[in-house]
Amino acid sequence: MVSDGEIYENHRDHGIEARRKRAQALLADFNGLSADLFAALSVAERQVAILQDLRRVFSTSHRAVAEGSAKGCQLRQNPFFKDNALAPTPAEYLERIWPNILGTIDEVVRERKSFIKKIKGLVENMDIRRKIV
Repeated sequence: MVSDGEIYENHRDHGIEARRKRAQALLADFNGLSADLFAALSVAERQVAILQDLRRVFSTSHRAVAEGSAKGCQLRQNPFFKDNALAPTPAEYLERIWPNILGTIDEVVRERKSFIKKIKGLVENMDIRRKIV
C-alpha cells in the first residue's frame, strides 16, 4: 500500500521536473529569439551603411549635375560613375527629383536607426528576463 507521504513526494517530484522542463524550454526560446534579434540588428545596421553610401553617391552626383548644368556642360567623367548609367529624368524636374531622393534616403535611415534602437531595447529586456529565469 502507498502512503500519503509517498504520493506527496511523487507529485512534488513531478512538479519540480515539469517546472524544470518549462524553464529549459523558456531559455531555449529566449536563445532562439536572441539569435533572431541579433540577425535583424545586423541586417538593419548593414542597410543603414548601404543607404548612407547610396546617399553619398546621389549627393555627389547631384552636386556634379548641378555644377555641370550651371556651366552648361555635361557631367564630368568621374571614375566612380564611369560605367553607371544615369537615371532618365527630364531636365526641368532635375532640381526637384534629386533632393527628394536624398530626403527619402534620410528618412529611411532615420527609420532604420529607430528600429535598431528598439531591437537593442528588446535585447536588454530579454537579458533581464533571462537572469530572472
